[in-house]
Amino acid sequence: MNFIGGNKYVMYGGIEAAAPGGQVKPNNDVYTLRMMRDKWVWEKQNPTGDEIPPARSQHVAEVIPPVNDKMFVFGGHSTPTVRLNDTWFFNTKEFVWTRAKGDCKVENNKESAIGAPPPRANAGSCIYKNKVYIYGGHGGLNYARVCLDDIYTYDLETEKWEQIEVITGLQLPPTGRGGHSIFIMDDKLYAYGGWNHDSVYNKIEMFDL
Repeated sequence: MNFIGGNKYVMYGGIEAAAPGGQVKPNNDVYTLRMMRDKWVWEKQNPTGDEIPPARSQHVAEVIPPVNDKMFVFGGHSTPTVRLNDTWFFNTKEFVWTRAKGDCKVENNKESAIGAPPPRANAGSCIYKNKVYIYGGHGGLNYARVCLDDIYTYDLETEKWEQIEVITGLQLPPTGRGGHSIFIMDDKLYAYGGWNHDSVYNKIEMFDL
């Protein structure tokens, strides 16, 4: 769910309720919400584009400031056994999907065509100095089911992915996790919460960029 300016929000994907006798599943719906003084209005949109992203949940979705007319989308679950590592942009004014430059469909749970992070869901994300930061998540190549501790950036100007090299000091880096929140302030990335195979976390971790 992302704020796109004025009184408007956009929501993409997620898990929908099951029909009677059916199963819950992800979708690729796009809805807008207008929050006016006297009423709130939901509206389902019908996006266009040369390609439409596959349904997903637990993905990254970040509206790009300051104009807020474009949303960055990466990864997520497509099915219980397929995690994604595709990169998309969604025009929040015209409701048009486009793939990131050079990106293309690859075999399920395999390496990205443009050096994106390995397939994952539940990653933490934020935008800072015109870059999207992705930290952690649950996933891995070949449906590895790993709790990840890596940090990647997507440069919105050069349209390239890059993995950040983590230099460890006296303190060991945090264990891999997903389902956490992150933000960046003064060139420091802060992460809160999340979980992995062993633990649910409630501490704040800091990484100096």
